[in-house]
Amino acid sequence: MPRKKQDAKSKSDPNAGRKYYAPQDAAWGGYVDLVLDENQRNRFGDWVSAQNGAWVSLLQDALAEGLGCSSKWDADNQCFVCSLVGAGVSNSNERYVLSARSDNYLEAMELLLYKHVELMRGDWGDYRPKTRTLKQWG
Repeated sequence: MPRKKQDAKSKSDPNAGRKYYAPQDAAWGGYVDLVLDENQRNRFGDWVSAQNGAWVSLLQDALAEGLGCSSKWDADNQCFVCSLVGAGVSNSNERYVLSARSDNYLEAMELLLYKHVELMRGDWGDYRPKTRTLKQWG
């Protein structure tokens, strides 16, 4: 029986070029549990107002670029936990998780996108686990 010829589409990787894509067998990089300082918390409300619901588009863009998104109710802490999962650190193919928490689901999701888009500018590499803050400049 002759073999089927593979067309060009089946040879190409559909995930090639996706900024945050991490394969299923990617090594574990760690949690990015960024805690906002007072200034960042104060700016969060202004950012949400300025976005006027655009966080949904920001989330869609992040998903299209390879991040995964999940959310759950944390009964012990009485809050929603929203997370982005993928290769969030540039020049690394390890899998990381960025999370945000709130007793309000929409606020938790907005806070997650605020961290990812506004504070970290799409690269979680400046996160410092010991202090749970971002690298300080200046």
